[in-house]
Amino acid sequence: MSIHLKSITASKILELIEQFLSETEQQWLNEQLSLLLQKPHLSLAEKQNLIDQLCGAWADDNSILPIFLEIEQQRALNKPREVSF
Repeated sequence: MSIHLKSITASKILELIEQFLSETEQQWLNEQLSLLLQKPHLSLAEKQNLIDQLCGAWADDNSILPIFLEIEQQRALNKPREVSF
């Protein structure tokens, strides 16, 4: 299955993800995102570490499939925004 995320905002993705997280997992995610926002300039190693912590752990997690199906449904309902070059 191929899922294309074109016009959904990061806040909507987080909202959908948080529906499937426990309260403890939501708190951890919010703490990690707060730390990320507080550090304007991260080294390449720090960026890689954050990516691994926030995204890599979910790579083999089939329980998040409903999240991405919901995102795909929302994407299909919303018109693509016009982009002028």
